[in-house]
Amino acid sequence: MSKSNRLKIDAVLEQLSGLIRRVHKRADTQDLFSPSALHAARMILGTLPLLEDEADEFSEIVANIYELTTAKKEHISLEATESLVQAAVVNGVDAVKTSRKSDFGRRLASAIDDLKTGLSQRVSPWTVYREVRGLAPDGLPFKVGRVEFVRADDSLSAAIRSSEVGNLFEPQAKGKIFGKVTVQAQDYNAANLLALKQLRLAADVVNFFADVLGGARQFMFLPGDGELTQTTSFLFHESRLTHVSSASSGPIAPMYLSYINEVRARRSGFDRASSLLCKENRNALESRILASIQWAGRAAVDQRLEEAFLLFVIALESLLLRKDMFGELRFRFALYGSHLVVKTFKDRKPIFDDLTSAYDRRSQIVHSGSTQVAITELRRIHAYVRDAILAVLLNPLFREMDEDQFDNWLKDCTLGAAEDST
Repeated sequence: MSKSNRLKIDAVLEQLSGLIRRVHKRADTQDLFSPSALHAARMILGTLPLLEDEADEFSEIVANIYELTTAKKEHISLEATESLVQAAVVNGVDAVKTSRKSDFGRRLASAIDDLKTGLSQRVSPWTVYREVRGLAPDGLPFKVGRVEFVRADDSLSAAIRSSEVGNLFEPQAKGKIFGKVTVQAQDYNAANLLALKQLRLAADVVNFFADVLGGARQFMFLPGDGELTQTTSFLFHESRLTHVSSASSGPIAPMYLSYINEVRARRSGFDRASSLLCKENRNALESRILASIQWAGRAAVDQRLEEAFLLFVIALESLLLRKDMFGELRFRFALYGSHLVVKTFKDRKPIFDDLTSAYDRRSQIVHSGSTQVAITELRRIHAYVRDAILAVLLNPLFREMDEDQFDNWLKDCTLGAAEDST
């Protein structure tokens, strides 16, 4: 943890100490459990009722501690953080007189120390199995980055049965396919969320490459995200039923991961993307590439034209424009994108115009709620995003670049084009 974060944590813990002192003082002067006091309570922490201002401050302290201690690693869940802070308040105040420490000062110091210890516990490995759908069982197990897609085989069933309540849950796993991932966390809620994040990222990468390799409406998804559904419409003309239309959404066939064999993985860039998923510490450019693939993977399976269009533009933005870039974003988006997709000035001009229009349409969708996206517009941006991502994945030139070098390469290309056109 950085020195700045430690100082901020100390300030929040001091704020928490102040809250505990005020609640303790109130507990000394009134009955916290009288009907009137309980009626005025906004929140009950275990056995301790808090008034509205106290509850608001408690929630603020929990949020601040969670944000500062997780430091984007998310190794401890918000629920676990709240539980630790709640224990500090309840034990510090000791409204029901259960503590052996009668001196409030000592009790408060002990409660804050216990909180610090709880927040600083070492993380440990959790292996999480989460159900996925849309995958054929053939070709499994199949690993994508840190996630291994597996069938509920005998070893998993045996592991479930070995628990005290295994007989209740074994039928829920039978015949299903899971994403298996090991994460480092302090509590099971954090482990579950970290695993879900890894699984969604792997699923988006798989869906992007399923689209690249020609899988028509074949994609994987998590339960509740993209089930095959049938929709029926009844069309009346002049009060008379004239047409009944039926359409389906969602995957129409299971995806066979075995199709992504070694040769296809290498030629499509899948192996490069999977290796990036495995990296513990990705540089800024690698994170941009994965973010772009993730957005494109989501766009490839979205059934709504305007949302798919917006996600494709976001995917290209993620790749081309760094976070701290300001000014003329529309121009740079179109210029950089056209240079990444094609090499010659003659071919680049219409792509520049298309990407300029795409950025304008993106702004209309975001700012005015416009949803008029033609299928031809969607197909064009789809193709440009796919070509740009594959160019970065497959060209050895970009493998050793960092973010500054990549951005400088884009700038140099545009300057060279300007010289060539003069």
